[in-house]
Amino acid sequence: MTRAFETLPNTIAPAGKGDSGIYDMLRDSLRRVDGIIGLVLLSNEGIARAAYGLTTDDAQLIAAACSGMASLSASMSQAVGGSNVAHTVVTMKARNIIITACGDGSTLLVVAAATAQIGLALAEIIRKAKAYAAQMGSQPRVELTAQ
Repeated sequence: MTRAFETLPNTIAPAGKGDSGIYDMLRDSLRRVDGIIGLVLLSNEGIARAAYGLTTDDAQLIAAACSGMASLSASMSQAVGGSNVAHTVVTMKARNIIITACGDGSTLLVVAAATAQIGLALAEIIRKAKAYAAQMGSQPRVELTAQ
């Protein structure tokens, strides 16, 4: 028996003091989307900031792969004159992955069951990402200079 999505813990240690509560709120708001299995909130640099329903190792792997996919999608969009990439959907036999922007410098990746109504799930995930955008932004890493 699997645990209800809204009871799953964050497997990534939050960086800031107030981050844990806002990440839990994002998870809780997505529980109403049928078929959600897990989510990863990551910086656009490929660093997982929060993960629910996935192990830490899987979340880190997905975050790194998502960063590469975002770069690939942006390059393909530029080649065909498509402007900014709004979202990416990867469909598999047993799962769907939905990737969308979630605040300045952050990306939200949601794993859904193949049985999920992908159009409804996509619309709700994008709506939630926009609603939480102000709280989910990531600052770029600071470049260290040698002294």
